[in-house]
Amino acid sequence: MKLPWRKKQPHISKRQMITAVPVKNDALEFVESNGRVSAIYPLLGGWRAKFLAFFLQKPRRRTIELDELGGEFLEYCDGIREVGEIIGLVRQKHLLSWKEAEVSTLAFLRELGSRGIIGMVVKKRDTGHGIRNSKC
Repeated sequence: MKLPWRKKQPHISKRQMITAVPVKNDALEFVESNGRVSAIYPLLGGWRAKFLAFFLQKPRRRTIELDELGGEFLEYCDGIREVGEIIGLVRQKHLLSWKEAEVSTLAFLRELGSRGIIGMVVKKRDTGHGIRNSKC
């Protein structure tokens, strides 16, 4: 069911996804303790939401705790490495085939993205209308 107020997500090809660069959300605070990484972010809202949260004693921050593997993935998301490079690192470290590493990495990055912990910087599509070498 399509909801009219929901933004339509752009279609990203597999090739674009492999060349995309994952970056951490700057609005989050990352705290490491005992080999686990916690992503802490404030809950946003207007003055009414803050007023109700005060009286209902709701927390003003939300914490998502990642295990050691999640912390490892988050460390790889430095804003420099492409997804393909991260897949290669995961493959080497955990002795997986390329396909196994690709499936698990893409699934985990998708989960981190859906929770707002990371974002993906995708390069523009090649439209094929580039400059051609031609003889005059």
